[in-house]
Amino acid sequence: MRNRLLFVALVLFVLGCQKNGNDNPQPVDPSTGKCKLVSETSDLAADPFSLTYQWGADGLLNSVLKRNLSSNEPIDTLFFSGNTVYRSDVDKDWLKYEYASPIHISTLATPATGTLTKHGTSGTEADYYEFVYTYDGQQRLTKISEKTPNFPGDYEWDILISYNSANNVTSLVFNFTTGPAIAPKVTVTGYDNHPTPYRSIPNYRFFMNKYHWNNPDVEPLITALSANNLTGYTIETGFSTTTRSFTNYQYNAKGFPTSRVSTETSGSTSTTSNHHFEYTCTD
Repeated sequence: MRNRLLFVALVLFVLGCQKNGNDNPQPVDPSTGKCKLVSETSDLAADPFSLTYQWGADGLLNSVLKRNLSSNEPIDTLFFSGNTVYRSDVDKDWLKYEYASPIHISTLATPATGTLTKHGTSGTEADYYEFVYTYDGQQRLTKISEKTPNFPGDYEWDILISYNSANNVTSLVFNFTTGPAIAPKVTVTGYDNHPTPYRSIPNYRFFMNKYHWNNPDVEPLITALSANNLTGYTIETGFSTTTRSFTNYQYNAKGFPTSRVSTETSGSTSTTSNHHFEYTCTD
C-alpha cells in the first residue's frame, strides 16, 4: 500500500553487471573537493526548506539538518556512518538505510544491496524496503530494484537508468514488477557544463535528502547520479506530461552553482521556485 500511494498518487516516476560490496573502488576526482556545500535553500511554496551540511575533520559529510525556510523549525536530520544512513524527524520516528558495504567513505561505493527499516512510536517495521543495485563498467547505477516481502500485495518496481558519455543521466524508466503495467518515463533535455553542488560528496547518490529512490520529485535523483547540473526534463506517465526547466544559473569562482530558478509546468499550471547554495572553498 505504501508504494501504491507513492506511485499512483502521481502515477509515479521517480527509481551491466552487479558489483559486490566495494570491489575496485574508484578514487574521487580531487578537483571536486574544492568547494564543500554548507547550506542550501528552496522557496518552493509546497515545501520551503533550508538544509545545513555538517562536515567532519576527516573531510566526510556527517549530517544534514532540514528546517522549514519560513519558520526555521527543524523538520528532520540525516546522519551518515559506515554503511548506514539514519533519518530522524521531529515526531521521534526514524528511518535506517543499511547498505551491504560502507558508503561513508572517500572512494566511490558500490553496495550490491540495501534495506530500509522504519522505527516509530508503534514499534519497528523490519524490511520496510529491500533494494538491489546494478552497475555498469563505470560503476554508474543502471538499475534499482525494490522489493517489499513483508507487505503481501504491495506494488514492487524497477528503475532503469541511462547515461550519456559525460556521465549524466539521459532517462529514467519506472517499471512495476508487480501491480499495474505502468511505466512512467523521465527524459532529460539538457545539462550545463558545471559540477553539481554535491560533487564533493563522493556517495551522495546514497545520501540524497529526499530519502526515497521513487520520490515524485525526480530532480534530486537525477542530480545525484549526474556530473553536471540539469537544465530540464520531461515526465511522461501515459496520462499526462510534466516539464521542468532550470534557468538563470549563477556560479562561484570555482564553477559551482550558487543559484538557479526552477519552473515546473503540467497542463495549464506552472510553479516557479528559487534555489540557493553556499560553500566553503579551497584553492
